[in-house]
Formats: sequence, C-alpha cells, structure tokens
Amino acid sequence: MGYRFLIFGLILFSCGRTVETKNENEHKNENADTSVFVEKGKQEESPALLKQIDFSNRVFDIGDATHFTDTCSFYFECDCCSGLLLFNKDSTFYYKDYCVTDISIGTGTYSIKNNLFSLNFDGRKVSDIYNMEYDLDSTVTEYTKRDTLIESLVTRYSLELCGNRKKLVNLDKSVIAIETSSDYQKEIYFLQNNGYLKRLNQLKR
Repeated sequence: MGYRFLIFGLILFSCGRTVETKNENEHKNENADTSVFVEKGKQEESPALLKQIDFSNRVFDIGDATHFTDTCSFYFECDCCSGLLLFNKDSTFYYKDYCVTDISIGTGTYSIKNNLFSLNFDGRKVSDIYNMEYDLDSTVTEYTKRDTLIESLVTRYSLELCGNRKKLVNLDKSVIAIETSSDYQKEIYFLQNNGYLKRLNQLKR
C-alpha cells in the first residue's frame, strides 16, 4: 500500500472494529504529546486572545513536517501522505484522508483550552476502499464501504503563523497543518453528496 501518512501514526485510520462490512482488530491508542499554544514562535500570554481566533469554515492541509516547505505549503512526493482538516462553526471537524484511490473520513471536536489547541477524535471513521479486481473485471464492486469505531483520541498542538496563515504544529514537530484557501463549502458538499456525513451520523459509540 506504500507509505501512508496518518495524522497520529497508524492508530486512527488503519485500525478499529468494522460495523458494516468487514471485521478488523481493535487497537489501543496513545495520546500525543501536549504543547504550548504559540503565535510567531512566542508563547501567548493571554488565553482570552486565543479564544478570539476563528477556525470556523476553514480548510487546512495536514501532513508530515518533512514535506513542508519554506513557502508555507506542502510538497508531497507520495500517494498516501496528505489529508485535509475541515473546521466547522459548531467546534466539530472532519478529517479527510487520501491514499491512492482509497478515502477515509474521520470526525471529532476541536477546542482551545489551557493555551493548547486540541483535536478530539471521537473514533468514528468511514472509508471507501478501492477493489483492485475492478481494474480487470468491471462487473465486481468498485469500492468496499468500511465503517469502523475505534477508541477516541486527543491530540494537542501549538499555533504559529506562517506568513499570514495559521499553522498547527505538534510538540515533536513531526506533523504540521497549514491554513489554505480551499473552498470549505465545496469540501462539505463532497462529503454530503457522497454519503460520508450520513454514514458518520449512523455510527454510534
């Protein structure tokens, strides 16, 4: 399957128990390290100011820090090392993960507390897995729907500015998310139109 980037190792989008179509093993996760919420590389002293920063209706690219360039953007040289974070007005978010022809969608809430930016994954994940046999036989199912529940996961980030764009960085500097100009409504429409949001809502903890 090649090199596969997932925000927090292989925990969130490569394990879980299948709800609909396929059984998988459950794995326990490890909480990511915490970090100080900063802006322009300096510790922010006013928690009230942090809460004024608006993430709603924003789209962030996320990937391994080794692919981040000095132009405040990513240069991906692999098929499975990028994703999108979509931040909603109600403090929820969606994570959209690509790997070649496969796609996985996760969800959770985000918050700013104790000078930390937190992503709180609730463990729901829906995926469309491409059936390689379809390349040879178009009569077989093209995609397998795989909806899973795994343990919830909380990760914490610092906030920096890269130019005039927000940049989230985890403590060990291995993962970066950068604000983009991507159309938030277009991304949400994609999730709605392809049934991902409905499938997420049908998953129960």
